[in-house]
Amino acid sequence: MLLWQSARGALLGLGLFALSANLCLLAGAAVPQWWLPACVVCGLWLGRCGQAVARLAIAPAPRWLSTSTVALVVAIAAVLAWGAMATPPRHWDGVVTWGLKAAALTAQPSLAQPLFADPAVLHHSASYPLLQPLCVAAIAQWCGPGAGRAFFPFVYLLLVATIAGAVARRTRSGQLACWSALGIALLPELIGCGAGAVDSGYADALHALGLAAAAAALLLGDTALLLAAAVMLPFIKPEGTVHAGLLAAVAIGVLPIRVGAMALVGVAGAVSIALPLSAKLAHAPTPSAMLLATPWLAVMVALCLRAMCERLGGRGRWLLMAAAGGALLAVVVLLQARLAGSGSVLFAQYLGRLDRLVDKLPHTPTIGVGLLQSALSPRQFGFTFAGLAMAMLTTWRQRARPSPTAPELRALTWFLGAVGGAIVAAFYLSPEPDPAHHLRSSASRLLLQSTGVAWLLFGALLANFDVGSAPGWLRRWLWPADADGDAT
Repeated sequence: MLLWQSARGALLGLGLFALSANLCLLAGAAVPQWWLPACVVCGLWLGRCGQAVARLAIAPAPRWLSTSTVALVVAIAAVLAWGAMATPPRHWDGVVTWGLKAAALTAQPSLAQPLFADPAVLHHSASYPLLQPLCVAAIAQWCGPGAGRAFFPFVYLLLVATIAGAVARRTRSGQLACWSALGIALLPELIGCGAGAVDSGYADALHALGLAAAAAALLLGDTALLLAAAVMLPFIKPEGTVHAGLLAAVAIGVLPIRVGAMALVGVAGAVSIALPLSAKLAHAPTPSAMLLATPWLAVMVALCLRAMCERLGGRGRWLLMAAAGGALLAVVVLLQARLAGSGSVLFAQYLGRLDRLVDKLPHTPTIGVGLLQSALSPRQFGFTFAGLAMAMLTTWRQRARPSPTAPELRALTWFLGAVGGAIVAAFYLSPEPDPAHHLRSSASRLLLQSTGVAWLLFGALLANFDVGSAPGWLRRWLWPADADGDAT
């Protein structure tokens, strides 16, 4: 399947570029102009290898549906490309956080310039990761100064292709793949004109792509893609480090140990580069050797815990995992002073002030209602989250057919739940004193990041429905079978 091979290869290439380019910056070297194309070509070559791209018997979608899907996606991508190329970044973070860094790296793709090297030069969110500015700068250097923002419609196309390819391989249904692709492709918050949209200059669309790649890897048991996603996430946005940690925890807790180990190694390797680079960008003290060794110690502890879980029953496993979570929380509490002085947005402003959690507890109704209003708003997310909730409820009530890859589907469900929990926690730990203002400015963008994961789970759940009890018109539209047959 050429679509999935290409999408998987491009994601592998982005993961390779994220790791190597940030390592170059940390070492004080410049990122070569040709390095991004070289990584993408290498990823496309690697994307053709292994069982993850083996040919499968996928029932094709009706021609009208596949043609309409391709036409709509291409048309929207063209409009987004025009919007991205015709205007500079239009909103706050797109200008001061991402656009300014991209312009500086286009002129000189290294940290040996005043914007990054001189503490007297003030710019917003100095410690933010640099994957998106590096990609924009690389395209601008390769294709011309005005072409760098072509990266944004590329992210959009890659996100849609990832959803479509993963759903097709999981469900063996071209129809479900088309509907899932249309669901993410027509998302108002993604393709609109607001902050966080594809061509706004924000990094939320790229973060949605990173989470979708992680979700596709979990759903398909693809270890190479899981490694690439685990590596990529900490270099996209500060919360990517948290999401990468959640990804590794879900993988090692639910999937086979070799798959979980790959996720753990990817996260530890990325964080070992991202932590000192973030400190360097913020002009903060260099992390100690003990702090840099902590991710690798966590890998060994997690592998030992997983090995112990293999010998325990269900209750023993849950108790062991609860003890591990409690120990991790205790470590974060004990390191409050050190985290608060780290200079990192994630560690200093969020994890370094856990006392804010108590102060925000009285605002729980405001936070809960605000997030639900945003998630269920048709003008922002269509029926993404409402439809997913109905699909999960229906699946539970119908007791869907057992699947030979049930652990992967369970891992995807846990991952979406963990990401949702992280979104809720962000509003309790944020330095913003007014939760209502924080909801207005950030709720839709944070929820947007999880939409790729939501549509992957939505498509996978549809394939597990008890097709015989569904209305005939719904079976004809969604499942590749006649009105009286079962899904393929």
